[in-house]
Amino acid sequence: MQSNSATPAPAVPATARRARSRLRWTIITLSGLGLAIAYLDRSALSVASTYMQDDLGFDQTTKGILLSSFFWTYAIFQLPSGWLLDRFGPRLIYPIAVVWWSLWTAATALAHGVGTLLLTRLGLGIGEAPVQPANIKVVATWFPRRSGHWPPACSTPGSRSAWPCPCRSSPR
Repeated sequence: MQSNSATPAPAVPATARRARSRLRWTIITLSGLGLAIAYLDRSALSVASTYMQDDLGFDQTTKGILLSSFFWTYAIFQLPSGWLLDRFGPRLIYPIAVVWWSLWTAATALAHGVGTLLLTRLGLGIGEAPVQPANIKVVATWFPRRSGHWPPACSTPGSRSAWPCPCRSSPR
């Protein structure tokens, strides 16, 4: 017959706790870097479109459609991305998203007309949809609630509270 008394969990050595803590901050830094790259990719067309207008021959209205088209698929694919992240986890979904959006970003250079440029923007929106939900999932998985606001702030560069981020001075 088994007793109902719970046995205490073995103590984790201090060196293992420090290593785990460093790993958590490395992961959060990489997640934040991934999000920063995603922001750069999605905004690159707004800079390049001035030059592309002459090459591809489109007007300001078409430029507005091209710039907003990213958000059409980005918004639509937020829910399926969240489901995929819950089902398979950010360890699998995040790298797939990075490869997907990287391919569509590279394909932008091959666009030879408004139609192909629109297609690349739509593909980019699909690929970037899981990025922010994945970062949130990473923070929720790797940091206890008592960590406060520093982990989410450090994982979202571009928000008002994140850059510059005093991550290393935060309580652990």
